Amino acid sequence: MGREIARCCKLLGMRGLGVKRHPGAPPEGVEKLVEPARFREVLAAADFALVAVPLVPETAGLIGPDELACMKKSAYLIDIT
Repeated sequence: MGREIARCCKLLGMRGLGVKRHPGAPPEGVEKLVEPARFREVLAAADFALVAVPLVPETAGLIGPDELACMKKSAYLIDIT
């Protein structure tokens, strides 16, 4: 789902940044893919942040007060978990 959303966002002229446990070559629509340790860096750069991960113990609490605090005041968070 995230890949398709990234592809569509690119068609709208958006810059795609992604976070993946084992980053490799970015999929279509994603300019840069980084490891989870750089998650807050990606959030800080985002105007729109989309969370599209399965809700499992490893992803529960992925977005909390610290992550929200590092985002731009004008940014939007979209969670489709």
